[in-house]
Amino acid sequence: MGLKPAPEPKKTPRQSRSAATFEAIIEAGARILREGGYEALTTNRVADLAGVSVGSLYQYFPNKEAILVEMVCRHLTDLGAGIATIASRADELTLEELVTALIADNARAHLVDPALHKVLFEEAPRLGAMDWRDVFAEGAIATVIGLLERHRADIVADDLPLAAEIVAASVEAIMHGAAMRGDPRLANGAIARETTRLVLAYLKTP
Repeated sequence: MGLKPAPEPKKTPRQSRSAATFEAIIEAGARILREGGYEALTTNRVADLAGVSVGSLYQYFPNKEAILVEMVCRHLTDLGAGIATIASRADELTLEELVTALIADNARAHLVDPALHKVLFEEAPRLGAMDWRDVFAEGAIATVIGLLERHRADIVADDLPLAAEIVAASVEAIMHGAAMRGDPRLANGAIARETTRLVLAYLKTP
């Protein structure tokens, strides 16, 4: 999907003990963000909750923004993996099946830790050169355009790239809003089904 790699931590954990410390820092940061929001996040608080020294934390992350980068990248990597899995079997799918699969996977990704998702994507600031959300979005749309091209004969839109951008923006807004509201219809599949109807009607209606 042409994703821009995230900046690597200062130190990559290679042993199980180091990996456990790394994960403890990430989970501590996530807990603080869920409970107190972005303003509550400091390296001192993260280190204290993770049970490590600030010096140990700095071996992996130079600042709290680097911890945010790791969290955002994990979410986007999950989204990217879902799209890639669907793309790998796109030749076997009809347009209806393709759209259904893409929207269902987007809903699944938004159900993963919605409280943390809210802070990362609504409260946390943009991270300059470290922030690859826009690059990910561009790559995801390019992939969707390629997938829709396989079903060009079934799509009425004259401008397929524009149609793909509209679909991507609409689906993201619907799923993100539902996740932030804690709407139970996201978990039971109702929102994904209705969103699929919406997108297919847009793509196929003259």
